[in-house]
Order: sequence, then structure tokens, then C-alpha cells
Amino acid sequence: MLKQSGAIAALLLTLVVCPGLALAQSIGAKGGVNFTSVSFEEGSFASDSSAGAGFTVGGVIGLKLFGPVFLQGEVLFTEQRVTLEEVVDDRFRMLEVPVLLRFRAFGTAPGMTVHVTGGVVYGSVLSAQETVSGETYDIKDAVESWRLGAAAGAEVEFLPRWTAGFRYVYGVSKIYKTFSGGEAGTPMTMQITVGYRFK
Repeated sequence: MLKQSGAIAALLLTLVVCPGLALAQSIGAKGGVNFTSVSFEEGSFASDSSAGAGFTVGGVIGLKLFGPVFLQGEVLFTEQRVTLEEVVDDRFRMLEVPVLLRFRAFGTAPGMTVHVTGGVVYGSVLSAQETVSGETYDIKDAVESWRLGAAAGAEVEFLPRWTAGFRYVYGVSKIYKTFSGGEAGTPMTMQITVGYRFK
């Protein structure tokens, strides 16, 4: 079911991007930082993790649906970092496909508008590395190749064409494969970005 949901998200973005580039009310780029931590069930895999800083960069398009509601699609290249047990540093590089509804909440100062966003984020793992005591290992075979998350956040438009955004993504799927053939580790990511709208 989760893989089907992820495939639907990717398909939806494809349907938005292909005809949407010509019809889009907005086209832009964004970049920023993210902080990812992982929650584990008691007694499984690892008992402690701390958030590491990574980056995100990519493109954004927006299509007006009705009134103040827009459909927003993004394609992002993202690096996420997680520290386990204070000695293990895991780094994931991913291609992410957020598909969001964007609602214009209210305008504040002249030229400034606040939007609320929410939707799903599908991610494909491009590479995964783990560093322990200065030694780095490829762990892509030990992690799930895809992820699905639920996203909620807000964006502020300011100055001509500039945006600043905050987003929280809660992992619906897990990160790591276990020796028993199961899955472990729920990712949680906070993302802060600045963007520029070309159109």
C-alpha cells in the first residue's frame, strides 16, 4: 500500500510537471537546510539518535486549483544526516518528490503573504553511507530504497518573488532493514528553505 501511494505521488507530479510547465502560475527554485532524526521502537536497532544537518535544493511549480488553493509540485535533491548512539554517522542522498496543497492564509505587511502547505513526500534513496570511527561504508543494501512521508508547513512570500519556508515531514515508512527481514526507524525531518519565483 505504501509503495502504491508513493507511485501515485510520483505519477501525480509527472502529470503536473509535463503539461504544468506551460500552464503553471508559478515556476521557481529553492534551497536550504534540513535536520533529520530517527525514532526507534524500544529494544530495536538503536536506542538513541540525534539530528544532523543536511541540505536540499531543487525546483518548484504551482498550479491554481480554485480560489486561494494551489497544487504545488517539487523535485528536490536532498542530503539527510543522522547520528546514532553518538558514534555512528549515517548520510543519505535522495531524490524527493513532494506533492502539496498550498493555501493562501492571509496577507500581512504590504508585499508579504502567508501560505499553509500540506501533502505527501515520496523519496528515492540514491546513496547511503555510514561512518564509524573515521571509516566510511556503503550501506545502501541495508536501507529501504524508497520512503514516504506526510508533510505540513508554511511559506511566506516577501519582496518581489522571494519566499521563505518551514516544513515538517513525518515518515510513514521506515529507513532501515532489519536482520529479521522487517523494517526499523521512523524518520522525522525539519526543513528550512529560501526560494525565488521566476514566474
